[in-house]
Formats: sequence, structure tokens, C-alpha cells
Amino acid sequence: MFFQTGLWSRRILHQKYQQNPGTFHSGSDALALGLPLFFHWIGVVVSKEAELQYRIIQWDEALLESSSRTPAGPLYDIECPEKALFELHLPHCEPEHVDVSESRLSVAHITDSGVTFIEPQQVTKSHVVIRVSSLSGFGLVWHFLVWLYQKFISSQILLFLSAQNPKTKRRKLNVLLLPINVSVDEVGHKQPNMRNVQVPANCNFTVKQKYSLECSKAFKVQPKEAEFFLNYGPNYHPTFEVRLTAENELINITIRDKDQTQVWLHEVDLSDVIAEELRQSSETLPSSRSLLFESDETLKRWLSSVRPDFIQRVSEPVLNQVLDRLLACGVLTMAESESLRSRGRWTELLI
Repeated sequence: MFFQTGLWSRRILHQKYQQNPGTFHSGSDALALGLPLFFHWIGVVVSKEAELQYRIIQWDEALLESSSRTPAGPLYDIECPEKALFELHLPHCEPEHVDVSESRLSVAHITDSGVTFIEPQQVTKSHVVIRVSSLSGFGLVWHFLVWLYQKFISSQILLFLSAQNPKTKRRKLNVLLLPINVSVDEVGHKQPNMRNVQVPANCNFTVKQKYSLECSKAFKVQPKEAEFFLNYGPNYHPTFEVRLTAENELINITIRDKDQTQVWLHEVDLSDVIAEELRQSSETLPSSRSLLFESDETLKRWLSSVRPDFIQRVSEPVLNQVLDRLLACGVLTMAESESLRSRGRWTELLI
């Protein structure tokens, strides 16, 4: 009835959980008070200590269309072997100013027998609350009447930065426009070898409207415009790809709607992400003391093993610092240092 995809996330419900910003309750407190325990975005109320696991799976939209419904959130496949879960809080993406009582939200419960729709017990500013008696696939849906007009939803802008390309000396910045009720962690799993750049991400977008991205320091931005749609996984492809040169560590990104009205503007600082990348790179290096006791052959093998990562990850400013240090230590002469700096592929030549 639905496609079995996605990675399992698992949590034993007896640790500390955050109920609201600044308020924490232990599992035992929450059990006694009947408070929801939040597991990433999902809130649950359980009758006893239990293990909970879930994964994001793919909607069968044809199944929903026959019932005049459309997805309004991820589809969660939820398991709780102890059968202790009796209340579920699913995150929605209705904007704050919208009267949620008129949102026409309901919850699809999908099993091998088909789909049923559960009316909310309560709709808060961030979640839809339902009572549950059995588990399987649960996901928020809208009635088709919502789509008789343009739907304005609470959204987010996620940025993921690639490592520097050793050949072109450039980086890619993937920009994703997504509903606010999509988990950043889930998206991060689909962006291999890229690092999340944290920015004030909240924004409101209109479904099926086209948006464009501007970045004055970008070597290239593509596509020129893209339509915002409700992407609830399990795959999360970039909405825009921004290509940057190595020296671009502080950039301005502007997103505009079809009327060229500014929707989002932020000065993005990439230096912290690049510094963390270099720090992790340096952790793979052995200490200078340990190198003193290694044979020349062992050192050659080690240099060969780290050479690809060194070329891939290290930026030009850091390489300049490496050359300065080697010059100061007498490993390189001034002539050798200047020769390396003047050659186009000196990253590769250094090791």
C-alpha cells in the first residue's frame, strides 16, 4: 500500500525530552503528567516506558486522490513493540496567522487493508494531535478544497555546502526550499559529503509559485527559477545550485517571487563550516612525535593514503599557511616555496 523506503530512527522513551522551548521533563515525569515526548518533530504520549522507531516512507498519491486528499506532511511508518503509544502529535506547516481550525487538516492512517482518515483531536500552532490504537503509516493530509486557491505555507530554506573541488577550486552550495515540517536531519541524510550551513531558515512560500535566487558572488546559479512544491521525501533534491569560488566565504543570498518581490535575504557566513571541515581533516593527521619513529617507507605510504583527502579538502588560504610553516621550519627553501605558489596545481605537488 506504500513504498518501504527510508532509514529507521529509534528512541527509547525514558530519557529527557523537551516539551516546549526551555521546558524539559524526564520520561517518568511525562508519563505521570500525560505530556508529549518529542522525538525529532514527532510528539508522542505513551502509557509506559517503551521503545519507539519510525521512518519516512513514500506517499502513494493515487490512493489519496481517490479520496480527494493531498499530502500535508511526511508519511511516517511508526512502530512501538510495547504497544504503549496512544497519542500522536504530527507537525503541520500552516502559517502562524492562519486559523488552524479552518485548515481542513486530517491524518491518513495507511495499512495493508487500505486508508482511513482520522479527524484531529486538537490542532496547535505547530502540531495536529490524534488518538491512536494501532500503528502503521500516519501522515497529514489536506482536503482538495484547499487547492481551489493558492496555498501559502510555513516553509524553510536549507543550505548544504560541498567540499572544494581540487581541480576547479570551486564549491557547490545546494539550496532547498521545503515545507517547515520536513526534518533537517532527514534532508541531511540525502546530501552526502555536504555540510549543513545553519541560517535563519523560516520563510513563507506559496505552493506552485515560481521563485528565483540571486547571489552576487556566485560563479553560477541554476536553474534561473524553480517552482515551490510540497516535497515530503523520501528524496530531497536541491531547488537551486550555487557555484562559488574558493575565496567566497561571505555571500548574500536573495530569494524573490514571480513578481520580483524579495521573500528572503541573508548574509551567509561559510567560514565556520569551512573551518570545521579543516579541523576534521587535521584530526586524521598523526602527531609530529609519532612521525619521528616511522621509517621513510611507512611515511610514504601514509602520505599516499591521505593525499586524495588533502587535495579535496584543503583551501588555498590554508595551503598558504602550510607553506609558510614549512618555510619557517626549514623544510622548504624560499625558492621552493615561491615555485610551489606560482604553479597552478601546487596542492598536488606539495605531497
